Amino acid sequence: MNPKIRVSSLLLTSVLVLASCSSEPDLVYLKKDQGRTIPEFSADSAYNFVAQQLEFGPRVPNSEAHRLASDWKVNLLKSYAGASGVYEQRFRYPGYDGDTLDLVNIIASFNPTS
Repeated sequence: MNPKIRVSSLLLTSVLVLASCSSEPDLVYLKKDQGRTIPEFSADSAYNFVAQQLEFGPRVPNSEAHRLASDWKVNLLKSYAGASGVYEQRFRYPGYDGDTLDLVNIIASFNPTS
């Protein structure tokens, strides 16, 4: 696996694990801000989201598990940010084995006008 992808995955996992240190027992908390529902962080939800990602199996670029996990993340973020608040940056990157990797950055914006 590409070292940059491995480091990015490790950093994302570390952030999720560190941010999940909370005593809140409920799954998802929501609050209203200027008419939009904004998700608040919940340790239980974070754990469940990580568990769901793991169920896809190893998310090696170009694999079915990678595509399914990406689609799941996009749909999950759209449920929080709305369809217009989620952006996908699809790109191709050369792998070490000479393969071309199909990759995507997924970006969610909860208040794009501010």
